[in-house]
Amino acid sequence: MNKKTFFVLFLLAGGCLSIANALGYISIMETIGLESESDNPATASTEAGSGAIYLQLEPPFVVNFTHLGELRYLQVALVAMHPDQQVLDLIERHMPAVRNSLILLLSDQQFDKLSSLEGKEQLRRQMLLAINQIISDYDSLQIADQGQIFITNFVMQ
Repeated sequence: MNKKTFFVLFLLAGGCLSIANALGYISIMETIGLESESDNPATASTEAGSGAIYLQLEPPFVVNFTHLGELRYLQVALVAMHPDQQVLDLIERHMPAVRNSLILLLSDQQFDKLSSLEGKEQLRRQMLLAINQIISDYDSLQIADQGQIFITNFVMQ
């Protein structure tokens, strides 16, 4: 077999593998239900199998603070989860107040405290309470009754 034939077969095999890989990925995503029904995943709520509904709080939160005289940055991506769409709708409706409260809370954190797992978990609980305070000012529903806040990305530098 000459080099030209080998090269053509190599390209065809690579193309077939790429197509098979893409089709397999799509099939897996459809099977486990991860395809999004919205064109904008940043604001879409997606339902999980157990009745939980998730809402991404977009864009990620970015705050700065000082540690030992140096300017530090914190970026946190959050997802709210609750089985009641009404609670998530309240969070979306009052997103400016929610974001304000969370930004103030995040910018008031101590760098050393956030470096530990316990510190991050305490911050997560504080954020849940802050969101509860905002939405309970407008309605009797609360996220903490059956919901959670999840940190999906956490970067400090």
